[in-house]
Amino acid sequence: MSTNENIEYFKNQSKKLFKDWETHTKRKDKNGNLKYVYHGRFFKVKSIFKYFGCTQEDEESFSLMRAQHFIAQMLSFDNWNDLLNASDEELKLSRIILENCHDEKQLSTWWDYFNYAELDNYCIESQINICTSYFSGNEYAEISKPEQKRAIEEQKSIKQLQLEDKVRCIHCDDVFLFKEAKVRFDLKLAMSAICCKNNPSCSGTIIDFISAE
Repeated sequence: MSTNENIEYFKNQSKKLFKDWETHTKRKDKNGNLKYVYHGRFFKVKSIFKYFGCTQEDEESFSLMRAQHFIAQMLSFDNWNDLLNASDEELKLSRIILENCHDEKQLSTWWDYFNYAELDNYCIESQINICTSYFSGNEYAEISKPEQKRAIEEQKSIKQLQLEDKVRCIHCDDVFLFKEAKVRFDLKLAMSAICCKNNPSCSGTIIDFISAE
């Protein structure tokens, strides 16, 4: 998708959020207090207001401009202009998130995972791959070459291995150089994981490597 197409997408989503707000009707709760009830098609509006801690007065004064601001903040931007001026890669990542998050629970779950996995330490390319895999229910996601190298460098001292050392995977019995091991982001562990060179056909991980010297 081009930058203009992605920006147009976010503009349309803002309009949809506002249109969903326009479906509201007012009803009285059991205590006689007025409350808004929504019949939107695209977003769970009440849940979105809950996500932002809105009061009933906030609901009453909602506008298209406010909807744009909400869309930006749902995607971790400070404001609408920051979203519009984001890079192509940031827009791509944001679109994947918004396509899969339409209420408070989905948004909170995703951003809790993002923070827990410290994904801000990964480059935007890796974040896009991880995000795509997360919402697709995949087990692993590809990360960038520099981040793969960094993970191996961090783990070699733990296993007392050098990059040129030969290791054998006890799962598939294959022998390869430690530096040839695959490194992917493990969605379940929420961290980079060193896998057998033959992953995914072999499920071996770094704990299954033994010295082949």
